[in-house]
Amino acid sequence: MKRFFLSNVFFLLVLTLSVFTIYGKSIFFGFSYYDDDSLIIDNVNYISDIRNIPYFFTESCFHSKDYLYYRPLLTLSFSIESLLFKTNPEIYHFDNILLFLAAVFLIYILLLKLNFNKNLSKLVCFLFSVHPVFTSCIVWIPARNDTLFVIFLCLSLICFINYLNYNKIKLFILQCLFFTAALFTKETAIVLIPVYCLLIYVLTIKFQRNK
Repeated sequence: MKRFFLSNVFFLLVLTLSVFTIYGKSIFFGFSYYDDDSLIIDNVNYISDIRNIPYFFTESCFHSKDYLYYRPLLTLSFSIESLLFKTNPEIYHFDNILLFLAAVFLIYILLLKLNFNKNLSKLVCFLFSVHPVFTSCIVWIPARNDTLFVIFLCLSLICFINYLNYNKIKLFILQCLFFTAALFTKETAIVLIPVYCLLIYVLTIKFQRNK
């Protein structure tokens, strides 16, 4: 793993410089007051109290029965920031950029695990990182939920592929944990189940051909 990161440090640096060049100004944006007021500002005292963390997993992220959006890990991410920095929007925007970078780099790792061409994978991820269609994932604070979803989805698939290749139980446990995290981020993570089945089928055929 250490060798992998050392060999890709230049690519990671390019991604970081590109994303911060394009979106760095968003760090100094304020709140949009489009959901972020309900998710953070209006409930900052509640979410910044660590005693309330268990309740994040039993209620809507809006802390109201009128909205049924179940996003406990999104709330938890806001909770950590509000605990340390209250309602400083710069921190939330800065973290959105870091999370987006992590998501893009994990997509790159996943593509390599799926045996895509390394240079083509770098190009795809670079275009992904600078394409304006993903602007909201960075500049709109609540949209980090999609970024978190991609992070946990990629981690789950990477661990599952490693488990199929190396048959180590700790990798399977990690895969289950990341799959659960993805579910706690967005219910659409359920689509991973048929993806796991497809990976088992494809990698089994590959193993038999190489045998």
